[in-house]
Amino acid sequence: MSRFTLFLTLLLVPVLSMAQADKLLRKLRMDSTSFGHKVMLADSILTRSYNKGNYDTTYIRRPRHPFTVKVRYNVSGSGIYTKGQIEGHDYRSRLTTSYQNTASLAFAYRGIAVAFAVNPAKLFGKDKSKSFNFTLYANRYGMDLAYQDSRQYSGWGEYDGVRETFTTDIVRTRLTDMNAYYAFNYRKFSYPAALTQSYIQQRSAGSWLLALSCLNGNMEMSKSEVDDRVPEVNMRLLDIGVGGGYGYNLCLPHRWMIHASVLPTIIVGPFNKMTVEGEKHHIKYSFPEFIVTERLSFLHYINDRNFLNLTFVNYSTIQGNYKNIRNVHNKWRLRVCYGMRF
Repeated sequence: MSRFTLFLTLLLVPVLSMAQADKLLRKLRMDSTSFGHKVMLADSILTRSYNKGNYDTTYIRRPRHPFTVKVRYNVSGSGIYTKGQIEGHDYRSRLTTSYQNTASLAFAYRGIAVAFAVNPAKLFGKDKSKSFNFTLYANRYGMDLAYQDSRQYSGWGEYDGVRETFTTDIVRTRLTDMNAYYAFNYRKFSYPAALTQSYIQQRSAGSWLLALSCLNGNMEMSKSEVDDRVPEVNMRLLDIGVGGGYGYNLCLPHRWMIHASVLPTIIVGPFNKMTVEGEKHHIKYSFPEFIVTERLSFLHYINDRNFLNLTFVNYSTIQGNYKNIRNVHNKWRLRVCYGMRF
């Protein structure tokens, strides 16, 4: 039997002993020309690739167990903060989404993971937001991507000093945040050790990082029904930032580790447009504009098989200037995780 099939068996029957698994393996072994052999060959290649790496084993190592199961609870949210002038009128606003709560179950084998998430609010029709997260973390380089389509913003806006309360469905965002990094000290410093646990950091180490960031999407504000002076606004956003920062993994006694990293990038490719009541306006670039990615992680290994992890990731984009429109958008995610290896 292939190791892939054995993996499924172990998931379905956790109490299966290693002796029983070995017996089942011999019983269902396929000949060298079978599909099972091809799967085992692919698994062998994956295993060699997983264990191979250009890193200092004094500082970094792979987990001893190939399988990992994680139970995760996620909380996320976003906010839009605006100040400046629209067609000569002073305007400022503060809008935030309600917290989005999801529970997920993730399975990983040799660093490759798949996760299934459930949002209780969606099951009861209370949350109309859509989100998607993709991460790829390696020691030398990596990236994460977060997409959100939300109408759940609420807060207030002031137009020439007159404040109006905004309820949901007034503002809608469809935005994608992307951040990629390159770590110079990748042989000793491991991003995935802190964020995905596909490596284990054994000694404290840090690294300078190169970073590439991007924000892409739309922000739309419907015309106010309370104050007819507040116009309908549509902002088409595309910002590309280049920069760098620093990350550090601090290993503490009793199997604790703390990770912190900040990656500020300067926007060098601003392609932003704004439409007010159907009339197109160019959003003037004001140097410097930033995209900043921040990560924080607390990791505790209970023993060689079990661990607890808390991670926080925040994306902030700062655009424009106060003579026109200064816009700050931030999106964050907090995750609590319990993991078990076998």
